[in-house]
Amino acid sequence: MDTTLMWKTPRQRASADLALSQDTIHVWCAPLLARPAVRALLPLLSADERQRSERFRFERDRQRFVATRGRLRMLLGAYLGQEPAAIELDYGAHGKPLLGGALRHHPLRFNTSHSREMALFAVAVGREVGVDVEWVRADIPVADLAERFLSPAEATAIHAAPESNRLSAFFGCWTRKESFLKARGDGLSLGLDRFDVLDSTDGSVALRTPWDPTEADRWTVRDLWPGQGYAGAVAAAGRCWRLRCWQWPEQVVDLTGTLSVTPGL
Repeated sequence: MDTTLMWKTPRQRASADLALSQDTIHVWCAPLLARPAVRALLPLLSADERQRSERFRFERDRQRFVATRGRLRMLLGAYLGQEPAAIELDYGAHGKPLLGGALRHHPLRFNTSHSREMALFAVAVGREVGVDVEWVRADIPVADLAERFLSPAEATAIHAAPESNRLSAFFGCWTRKESFLKARGDGLSLGLDRFDVLDSTDGSVALRTPWDPTEADRWTVRDLWPGQGYAGAVAAAGRCWRLRCWQWPEQVVDLTGTLSVTPGL
């Protein structure tokens, strides 16, 4: 396995390794539903985000939203050298979060995803990025979902996989597709069945975009292994970028919402 895909904590590496350059993408993996962390993170949210959190029907979902948004703000604050609570966020046409206000023209790009008790955050400079994580549920009709939502080539590949690998193959394909759409900023408007994200013979992900064969060359999709029972993927513009994966350190959240990361922008 590529060592850049090993999840490290900041304490395991020199702080200089956390500097974010234009040829590197950082992906952070963080747990959710830690009650003390949620209480500490709530003050970091904007008034609009706190209002959104109150609209969740179930407390568990509210805590996940608060934990995800609070940690996102901590990361952005660390990379930007800004107070997390003061950062303004805007949204694209299909809901992709962007920097807003005085930072709307800043080159930092980011994306986030959460599923069950895990969140992933991707951060890049000067290139669009998307990330997705999914809890691998065993109680879903894989064959039916593949036929309904995936491309014909992907559905065929999943049907051909050994039964023991079919579930992981489906979720791996799903997270690749979601990460690519999120990097483009399309949401689900493009259609999951309009492009392919298949395994290559060299172990990489082969992206195929029939509407414009040249577009696939402008993006790279990579698999992630965020933890037992989860599938993940990250997609970003360009070919020549490195990936570094970080595990959110325990006890990193305090009442000030600080996180030690060298900005390097």
